[in-house]
Amino acid sequence: MSDAPVLANHFLVRSEHINAAGHLFGGYLMAEIDSVAYCLLRTRYPDCAFVTRAASIQFVAPAPLGSVVVFRARRERVGRTSVTVAVRGAVDGADVAHATMTFVRVVGGGAAPVPPENEPGRLCAGGNPAAPGPDGTDGVRRA
Repeated sequence: MSDAPVLANHFLVRSEHINAAGHLFGGYLMAEIDSVAYCLLRTRYPDCAFVTRAASIQFVAPAPLGSVVVFRARRERVGRTSVTVAVRGAVDGADVAHATMTFVRVVGGGAAPVPPENEPGRLCAGGNPAAPGPDGTDGVRRA
């Protein structure tokens, strides 16, 4: 989807993010990629709940202490119940990681169709995005 909007986020690599080699720990990188991708979905599909279904992450280069990693997320594909988001992380224009994340829309604990994005006046979860499903959960992904 070449016309898909892009969401950007900046992440400062601080001492608590560093691994034994002095670079950004991969777990923090993965969490930030997941978060940025999810934020893009929330801007395009307000009030919808999504869960991460699959992720493919490639680590390209290390990000040292003090680096500012710029993440850019864009929607790649919209399926019946899922949305795929591509995320790239770069320091000073050089890639440190890239990923593809697939999210599934959930309502009441089960997969549900992805509605047209930003449809005016429409709440994705049938009027109450946090309404508990039959299993007692609200279906909202939490970081």
